[in-house]
Amino acid sequence: METSKVVYDYFVSDLSLDGNRSVHVEITPYVGLRERFFGTYEGKPNTFYEEIWSFDPLEVPKDGVEAADSVLDRALKVLHIEEEKNDANDNSDCETVVLVVSHGDTLQILQSYFNGISPWVHRSEVPPVPPVPQVPIDTVVAETWQPEHYHMMRADARLDQKRRFHAVEESVYPLPADIQEQDRLELQHLLYRYAFNELFHMPLHDRMKKEEVLLLDIGCGPGSWMRDVAESFPLAQLYGVDMAQSLFEGVEVLPNMQFFTGDVMGRLPFEDNTFDGVFQRLLIFALPKDKWDYVMNELVRVLKPGGYLELVEPDPLPLQMGPNYSKLCNSLNEAMSNRGLHIKIAYELAPKALATGKLKLVRETACSFPIGWGGQVGQLHLLNTQQSTQSLKPFLSKSFGMTSEEYDKLVTDAMAECAVTQPYYNAYSVVLQKL
Repeated sequence: METSKVVYDYFVSDLSLDGNRSVHVEITPYVGLRERFFGTYEGKPNTFYEEIWSFDPLEVPKDGVEAADSVLDRALKVLHIEEEKNDANDNSDCETVVLVVSHGDTLQILQSYFNGISPWVHRSEVPPVPPVPQVPIDTVVAETWQPEHYHMMRADARLDQKRRFHAVEESVYPLPADIQEQDRLELQHLLYRYAFNELFHMPLHDRMKKEEVLLLDIGCGPGSWMRDVAESFPLAQLYGVDMAQSLFEGVEVLPNMQFFTGDVMGRLPFEDNTFDGVFQRLLIFALPKDKWDYVMNELVRVLKPGGYLELVEPDPLPLQMGPNYSKLCNSLNEAMSNRGLHIKIAYELAPKALATGKLKLVRETACSFPIGWGGQVGQLHLLNTQQSTQSLKPFLSKSFGMTSEEYDKLVTDAMAECAVTQPYYNAYSVVLQKL
């Protein structure tokens, strides 16, 4: 971001235009353009770069270094997003220029790709950059940025209002499955980690410091929780399952992490009695009301005897809301209920889990989340709420019968009330042990 701001300042202060033209410069941060992850080399002197690059042509990741083709994949997805934004701009009088600002390896790998060279040899066979021709961006999009280069739109994905959603027919999940959603889920993970002051409440910490423990994250998204646990407990083996593969494509993967595509409403791709711990958080908008009993039994199936299950869900209706926030949240809950979701599942986690007859209750924890007040957690939650409402916009604006402008105004007015009314909501963690 710092480099982007330097470039931004240059354009704002030094770009000369004639009196009939104006310029709009905008910084858009993307996780997909982050620096390459260097595994065990992170934090070491720059002299170690040469050692990493010497292994790249072997096309085998070493010591947890992020694979070159993984870097390429996430960077290309960013370009695809920018391409879609340009296509949506029908103003022929406006010339759009996208300037990609990133770190060395990411840009070198992109340069290799656009020169028809394997990304794995990005430091040894990349020719000098030729002069940039003055070609209209529409021509570049048409002739160079062809969709097949990105492998972005999978058969299990669809577009709605320029956001990418999964297309699993039986799913009721209303949120997107794209890079913007990856970023929001990372933020949401930080919010829950700060608020609960714990990565998890399963009593496995001591064991995980001494021996290998197998943990499964249901609905893992981009693997934010997995990554933090994997870093804190290097002996642990983390397995993540999500029905939207696009949410974990291109993310940082540590050596003790694995991702799988799967649906907990079907049969998970694991044998019985496999895991020491199973963690499931925030599937309130993913699981229909009539599927929760089946899901509980499926979680128990893959859990070892003596293993622990942790379930974390919120009550999505905040307290102390102003009129606009109340309208937004009540309409949201009504829309979700009409979609067949169980919006009060937070209060039934323990009863439903115990109804399997194979678990005993170990611990229950409640936590309150301020929204827009109360320090860092409150500000994180306000940002998460703003991003969530934008992610849900394609679904909610239709459900509410609102135009795009009407929906945006409702959200803006609702967020402005938070500093005055100081709303908050409660979330609950339940830990059980398999008999």
